[in-house]
Amino acid sequence: MDDDFVAPDHTIVDGLLVRPWRRGDGPALAATTNASHAHLAPWMSWSTGDDTPARSEARAQSFAGRYLAREDFVLSIWDGDELVGGSGFHPRWGGIETRVAEIGMWISADRAGRGVGTTVLRGVVAWGLSDAWPWDRLMWLCDAENIASARVAQKAGFTLEGSLRGPGPSGDGVGRDATLVFGLNRGDPHSSGRPGATGTDADGADRDGDSP
Repeated sequence: MDDDFVAPDHTIVDGLLVRPWRRGDGPALAATTNASHAHLAPWMSWSTGDDTPARSEARAQSFAGRYLAREDFVLSIWDGDELVGGSGFHPRWGGIETRVAEIGMWISADRAGRGVGTTVLRGVVAWGLSDAWPWDRLMWLCDAENIASARVAQKAGFTLEGSLRGPGPSGDGVGRDATLVFGLNRGDPHSSGRPGATGTDADGADRDGDSP
């Protein structure tokens, strides 16, 4: 599957569109992350609160290119025309041939605490462990002090497998005292929040450090 793998172009989770970033998404990315800075900054090192549409547009286009190149799979989450968060599958341990990805998520401040993160994560996990993707294992890393992130992971079916001293392997979370490591393997019991159509047919800040 890996040699001819083409990443899906979207899924629908509880009416929300989850898709790769596209040209023209920069202004929405800047506006949403700047408005959510106080909510995101304690856990998201990339949140500066003063991003510009031009910088965010360059970032969105970089994400789109890496998605097509099968290097990294950064996703955006939309409610109609409104950007409400981001997610992604990050093959940080040797590329898609390892069949292991770290999953991440952030939710905008105005959607936090309403169950959106848990709902979307369940759907994205079910999507990631379906035949649409090559993953046999998903991982979730978060600051040991980010209780909301740990709770969301467990609600989505992840198992706490251990902890690391300091930041995780990706380098995110510099200055962190400890990182919790959660894992979920294909075939494990997990919430089946069914994703919607994929391909052309159709709670607080969550995992910290994920790309916007």
